[in-house]
Amino acid sequence: MSVNTDHGDPNTWDPELDAVSVAPENHVVLHEDDFIRVLSVRLPAGETEKPHHHRFRRS
Repeated sequence: MSVNTDHGDPNTWDPELDAVSVAPENHVVLHEDDFIRVLSVRLPAGETEKPHHHRFRRS
C-alpha cells in the first residue's frame, strides 16, 4: 500500500486511511462535530498499527 507522506492538503488524503476506519480497535471517537474531533487512542506496548492519518473532517 502506498501512503502519501506529503502532509499537504488534508482534503487530498485517502478517506479509507482514516485512523478510526483503519484501526478501530485503537481509536474511538469521543466527540465529533463541525469544529472538533476528539479521539481516545490506546496502543498496547509492542503493538504496531497499520498506516493511517488523523485528518480533520468537516461534515
